[in-house]
Amino acid sequence: VDSIMAKMGYYASFEVVQEILATKFSIDSEDALLSVSEMNDLLRAYRACEGFTDRDLEELRDAFKQEQAVSVAGSSDEELDALECGRVLRWFGVSRTLQQVRHMIDELDLDGRQQLEFKEFTKLMRVLFQEENRERRLIFDR
Repeated sequence: VDSIMAKMGYYASFEVVQEILATKFSIDSEDALLSVSEMNDLLRAYRACEGFTDRDLEELRDAFKQEQAVSVAGSSDEELDALECGRVLRWFGVSRTLQQVRHMIDELDLDGRQQLEFKEFTKLMRVLFQEENRERRLIFDR
């Protein structure tokens, strides 16, 4: 599974794949053989969770909601602007300039409002974490 997903450009962590196999397919073995249809379902589930475990998603959701609670727009606002997103990124140890955050939002914001909904935010975090993992692999592959 890992090699297939890697060829498709996904960094599939062992924990995420195991969680999906256990919850969606009731399979607890890493050696399980999947049909093409099951592999398709696995990829859909992986994309739906953006490669995060349920625990990771809850942590992201908590940080997202915490920032919304102190937002100038009020706690009913369900999106993060560039400034708010930058604060959440720093909470997770990702340091980017305001201009870089705006550029990332532009790339992921499908409705063009210059703000990220939670699903777009999780996609951003996946991209950033995969980028970080690629950089680590390059260092260790030298």
